[in-house]
Amino acid sequence: MKKLPEQKIASRAGAQLGGETQIIGFRLPKDLAREVKVEATQRGISLKKLFAELWDQYKNLQKS
Repeated sequence: MKKLPEQKIASRAGAQLGGETQIIGFRLPKDLAREVKVEATQRGISLKKLFAELWDQYKNLQKS
């Protein structure tokens, strides 16, 4: 069976993270979305990587 374009992208992303991936979606207010994108761009990382870093920090704070 031929993969759809979305599946190909997800497969490549999964390979980079060392496992399967799943798309999660949510909306942000425009100003917040802009801030998040600027932060990722300034740091030279993807939104996916920025979210993963933020989530790791959140989990660490919850342990404290």
